[in-house]
Amino acid sequence: LDEKNNELIVKAVNHNAGQKELELSLPEGWKAGQMSMQVLAGQEADYNCIEEPHKVALREKKADFGGTLGLEPMSFTVARISLAL
Repeated sequence: LDEKNNELIVKAVNHNAGQKELELSLPEGWKAGQMSMQVLAGQEADYNCIEEPHKVALREKKADFGGTLGLEPMSFTVARISLAL
């Protein structure tokens, strides 16, 4: 919990080959707003090289938080969920 910025920070890893859903329950009285996510994902054999320097690269996304966090296959995700406490 980042009290200074009123954000809940969630870090999650999906080591599976398929997408997973992470369900999050907020404490009573907390209201979630927009969510920004940083995602690093690729296939197990993917790597960056001179020919493909951005094959595995950080992507940023924004969405409204609806109670679940979609985790892409083979990914590390950092989600910042804005809160109204």
